[in-house]
Amino acid sequence: MMGRAMESYLGRRYRTGGIQTRTVVDRRQRESLVRERRQELLLNARDVVQDLGPSGSVAWVDRQLTALRTGTLARARAYDVVAQELEVAGRIQAGLLPERAPQLAGWDLAATLEPARETWGDFYDFIPLPGGRVAIVIGDVVDKGAGAALYMALTRTLLRSAATLYPDQPASVLETVNARILTETHSEMFVTVLYAVLDPEAGTVAYANGGHNPAHLFQSDRTHILAPTGMALGVLRDSSWQTRSVTLSRGDTLFLYTDGAIDARAVDGSSFGLERLLSTAQAHLGRPCVEIQDAVLDAIHRFVGGAPRYDDVTLLVVARG
Repeated sequence: MMGRAMESYLGRRYRTGGIQTRTVVDRRQRESLVRERRQELLLNARDVVQDLGPSGSVAWVDRQLTALRTGTLARARAYDVVAQELEVAGRIQAGLLPERAPQLAGWDLAATLEPARETWGDFYDFIPLPGGRVAIVIGDVVDKGAGAALYMALTRTLLRSAATLYPDQPASVLETVNARILTETHSEMFVTVLYAVLDPEAGTVAYANGGHNPAHLFQSDRTHILAPTGMALGVLRDSSWQTRSVTLSRGDTLFLYTDGAIDARAVDGSSFGLERLLSTAQAHLGRPCVEIQDAVLDAIHRFVGGAPRYDDVTLLVVARG
């Protein structure tokens, strides 16, 4: 369950635990095919000019082949260095994710992250709070690459720090983190964050949503939407957020996700979409949370097929037994 690696077309999955991605490897393979084709054409050209052209033409082709082989070796070494560095960065990022979901009597929690690249901007967290409460966090840096990875790490650290200062005030946590981000960074990146405090005894979830995709609370008679209560973090210094609260009864399920889940595209360019995402989750309600998220991910994989992956996918599911 939590912590087991799972192979898919995306590479390994972080499920409160381990991963790899194949982006560097795939790019290297594509460029290798191009170089092999170029070498094949040069060899064919050499045969032709050797039969029909002057010796100088043959020498020119030989020089081109030598340069190609030398460049290929240099690029291969450079890719090895980059791949090793990104692998280390990925391991460090993976270490920032919780090793396991909290074990709470009467509750079931699960989380998983599938990155699109070697490093990623999505994140989730479970932060223990006084009185047996737990902060539940899901976020998405609106950018890609190493910069987004650093921004993600900073945001995660600031959230944990602010959580200890305001254990029962989600809006104050986002306001504090927003101010620190704008003070300590000078970039055009920003991050969406849904920060919620679960009180397992009372069954309540107090939350502030900073521009993140709405979470959906599936109840027996309706679906409650945890919509944004303010804008994304890292945009405006004087931003503010509201704290709202919902109550989970037995059998209720809270479903959180990042936009990579709904923006996943098939070969024909169509998106997986919110309707398909929610209907898949609803079809598996009542099962363990890890099975709900696996069913959603499997549906995304089947829909995308062999299309390239452009964004991270993160899911977090909370259910009251």
